[in-house]
Amino acid sequence: MNAEAKSLRFLINETKLEIPFFQRPYVWKFENARNLLDDLLRCDGKHFIGSILIKRTQNKIEGETPYKGVIIDGQQRLTTLSILIKVMLDILSKSGIDAQRKTEGISALFHRENNIYKIHLQNSFLDRNNYCEIIGSVEEKQIEGEPILKVISPLEAKILDEISNEHYLSLTEDKIEEAYNNDNNLLRQCYKYYNARLRNCNIERIKSLWNKLFDDNNKILVLITIEENEQEQEIFDTINSSGMHLSSTDIIKNHLY
Repeated sequence: MNAEAKSLRFLINETKLEIPFFQRPYVWKFENARNLLDDLLRCDGKHFIGSILIKRTQNKIEGETPYKGVIIDGQQRLTTLSILIKVMLDILSKSGIDAQRKTEGISALFHRENNIYKIHLQNSFLDRNNYCEIIGSVEEKQIEGEPILKVISPLEAKILDEISNEHYLSLTEDKIEEAYNNDNNLLRQCYKYYNARLRNCNIERIKSLWNKLFDDNNKILVLITIEENEQEQEIFDTINSSGMHLSSTDIIKNHLY
């Protein structure tokens, strides 16, 4: 087992991160998403967000990266943070993002495999399509021999129209929370809420948050990695109490796995 304090920059070096079948779907409600963003904005990205537990294992799917990381704990935070990165990347792209930030954002969300950009985080079956719709895809073109990358975001325009048409920012927080928590697609609600909040922020504040999140010296999480021959159950049981409580069904699935 290895535990290291990390910034979000660790995502840049990842390839496939898999949320296994026994994990529950995305369950973070409005309060969870709001608190995470509030804490990061209040502390300018220096807020400690806890631990991520990943088991390094061989990937047996032919034609894919030979190794993958199976997320044992921290999938809710990691999924939410990746949505936050995507929203910031969308916003900064419209303001003329510099090459460094663009490369960081793409590399934090995608890895290149067989000349195709693939999303790092492979959500479980119930969430996969909704998550992929949010993160989008990467289009690579050659212009005068130089590769030019563009993130394709099919959901972005729809969400911005909804925010505008619903006068989202003028709604009370109670109304936003009610609509958020009653939606079956919490991933989409998180993406919508973060878009509304951050597009109402000063662009320099978003740049500052971005720079801090990807600063190697800003250790906002502990990344715990274990190897394939190590048992994750004891570690999982120890740290799971800090998140939302598992249901009896979730616990049974975890122990069976």
